[in-house]
Amino acid sequence: MEQTKKIVVELLEKYQIEPVYLKRNSVLFEEGKPVDSIFYIEEGEVFIMSGNLILWSAHSNEFVGVSSFLSFEESYRFGAKVCTSSKIYKIPISTFKEELISNDTLSKLLIKNFCERIDAVTVRVKNLASKSSRSRLILLLIESTKLNKTNKVSYPLSEISSLIGVSSRRTRKMLKELEEKKLISYLNGVVEILDKRGLEIVGVNKF
Repeated sequence: MEQTKKIVVELLEKYQIEPVYLKRNSVLFEEGKPVDSIFYIEEGEVFIMSGNLILWSAHSNEFVGVSSFLSFEESYRFGAKVCTSSKIYKIPISTFKEELISNDTLSKLLIKNFCERIDAVTVRVKNLASKSSRSRLILLLIESTKLNKTNKVSYPLSEISSLIGVSSRRTRKMLKELEEKKLISYLNGVVEILDKRGLEIVGVNKF
């Protein structure tokens, strides 16, 4: 991670690329649109999406848009939407190509990070597929609050449903069950974990 930061800082300074500050739900790029930039997330979280389905999320110190670029696609294979207020650098594709040609370290690091992302996503998908919808919901809530270092996380019902792969109706029912057990509260799209330990226990048991 430190190596990534160092290389990116040098790239940004070399080409005098300024950051953009994006609010939650801002569209970073759309699926099917021409690949014109690679994005580097310095702070925040970005959902990688296929249609309305959230595939995974990218976090601080990660590049976004790389899979389409490395696959020599003319259009983005996926879409990307900002999940939390984020600080992001938009690197023109011509600049990125130029740097890759002249910077062997960046090329190797990018390929390494890309392979690690594929492996991580593959493992995550397999693990989630083996879990019940309730367990996937609880895991999402716990991971999100850990990431944001708070007991609260803002998640519209539709986003939760997409992330755990069930209908909004089913998701609403599970959230209500967790509320009735006083493990969480859910109001106006904001989840607050009231009993983290209890939630973790329920996550590995039926209720």
